Amino acid sequence: MSWTYERAPVLSDSQFAMWSQLLELRVGISLGQHQRQFLQSQVSMRMRELGEESFSDYFHKVTDAPNAQLEWAILIDRLVVKETTFFRHKPSLNFVGQHLQERLARGAAKSSYDIWSLACASGEEPYSLAMVANECYRQASQGPNFSITATDVSRVALALAKSACYPERKLEFVPQSYRKKYFVENSAGQFQFQHPVTERMCFSCGNILNLDDMPMFEFDVIFCQNLLVYFQQELRKKLLDSLVEKLKPGAILVIGLGEVTTWVNDAVERVQRADVQAYIKSADNN
Repeated sequence: MSWTYERAPVLSDSQFAMWSQLLELRVGISLGQHQRQFLQSQVSMRMRELGEESFSDYFHKVTDAPNAQLEWAILIDRLVVKETTFFRHKPSLNFVGQHLQERLARGAAKSSYDIWSLACASGEEPYSLAMVANECYRQASQGPNFSITATDVSRVALALAKSACYPERKLEFVPQSYRKKYFVENSAGQFQFQHPVTERMCFSCGNILNLDDMPMFEFDVIFCQNLLVYFQQELRKKLLDSLVEKLKPGAILVIGLGEVTTWVNDAVERVQRADVQAYIKSADNN
């Protein structure tokens, strides 16, 4: 069979079910029928690169064959890497800034202010959080004392994040003053995030389904937007319960608007704002 001249194979009902079950088992992603074409095109593209002709044979290559783990890592990069920009949802970022400003104003942030950016993709979100936090400390006339842990399941996305080099279109919502302060344009017209604040950032590979293997310390902010939407409702609630356990007293959990509607956890209270979906953990002398 020649991929150059033949049509790509069509994903059958049973094969779609097989691949969907694998994705849900390994990374929690639940695919609907409307995403069938996306799955077929992405898997087919990788099969073409390898000269594979059968979805079932390729399924074996990512599950049972030698080097299956490596091939799975390559494929999952194609399936989960999301397009994003800096300051994608300003109300949520502003809320984090307000939370930190209040802590600084009452002298409650003497220890490190620790932020976790979950599903950080190519890095725009954690760098946005870094700029917000750094400006809060500057406005309070205090030296920066914060850390940002950024995790994603995609090693390719993490490599892009660590390179910190972006096309101008990604900076559409970055204030001009921040552009001048945090970015340097290179000879190729790309913008390099270049600031000492990067010393306070750590990027690492992690799967939200394996939270026990992810950062063990507690955070002041867990920022988890546009990730839960890929999971079934019951799994979303279980993951949120687990994230609450990783919050410091008085800390906040920020998720995407509408990602959960009926979740309740006695340890947190939803923030009463229409433009942000966030929860604050009960404080103990914080």
